[in-house]
Amino acid sequence: MKFDLTEDQRWLKQNAREFFQRENSVTWAKMAEQGWMGLMIPIRYGGLGLGFVELTLLLEEMGYALAPGPFLATVVLGGSAILAAGNERQKREFLPRIARGELRLSLTGLSPEQNGVIAGPTAQGGDFSLEGRASAVLEARDADWLVVSAADAGPRGTRDAVSLFLVEGRRRGLTISKGDGIDQTRHLYGVRFSGVKVSRDRLLGKPGRGRTIRDRILAGASAALAAEMAGGALRILDMCVSHARQRFQFGKAIGSFQAIQHSLADMKVNIENARSLAYHAAWAVARNAQESPNAAAMAKAYGADAFLKAATEGIQIHGAAGFASEHDIHRYLRRALLCRGFCGDGISLRERVAQYYLDLP
Repeated sequence: MKFDLTEDQRWLKQNAREFFQRENSVTWAKMAEQGWMGLMIPIRYGGLGLGFVELTLLLEEMGYALAPGPFLATVVLGGSAILAAGNERQKREFLPRIARGELRLSLTGLSPEQNGVIAGPTAQGGDFSLEGRASAVLEARDADWLVVSAADAGPRGTRDAVSLFLVEGRRRGLTISKGDGIDQTRHLYGVRFSGVKVSRDRLLGKPGRGRTIRDRILAGASAALAAEMAGGALRILDMCVSHARQRFQFGKAIGSFQAIQHSLADMKVNIENARSLAYHAAWAVARNAQESPNAAAMAKAYGADAFLKAATEGIQIHGAAGFASEHDIHRYLRRALLCRGFCGDGISLRERVAQYYLDLP
């Protein structure tokens, strides 16, 4: 069996690698010029019309470069929700502007434990009112629009029913507070909704039918993170290999020491496994395969462990220099720590995988 990237996919990865190498300051505008915000958006809405696998390859390179900014929040979370559940009018309103880099989005309530938002009918009966709080909302402060996942509290709704809404990021009744600040290149926020009014035309899909879409987005986000983390771990390995060749002790390059060699070899094996799982998850998500949630959970759980292990071992390989917080490897360590819990921690993801194979609800 032959597994390989197409010529266009290889070009995409190479172009992204070269872009991040030559740009001293990576800005949202510069990335928009590459057309990346519209990578998955159909051509008729101003995008490139590519697929989720291509998006995953791009995110792998973003992880390698530790690219900052709201790309994951806008394209993988908010944009995917509009692509999956938006009606034609909503797609024409939002997708071209996302593709041009004019809008930044995010999504609340990727998982139930991060979501405490309830959607109920207003007194007029035609619109909705949002109450509650969502945690771990990626790049919420700078988002022009939020895709809000809310439990349905309507007369025929239940807490298991989920509706998705488009809410302006500076809407009255919406309060955003800073969350985990461990990674200065990526930010999580808490968002509180106090009677936020949402008109019916800002509903994504049908009321109470948003759980399937939310779960699909969660699988995509997990697969995307897995690829990004694999890219970050690969950059750590490259830094360690370069250091092992250039750093001498007792008249020898430290790369000649067996302990260093074994550590680098184990790191390489873990990274290749993480990449394989990430690619498989991307393939499953792209085809909306039944196995995609399970494949994405495996990729995210393993990738988070591999990334964090590479960062901690990389610091030790770099010796005293590696323990200085100013060293680049600490930026990757902070990203690894933040990614470890986003979209589900290792325990919850492994439980999900076990339930899938045990055929448990």
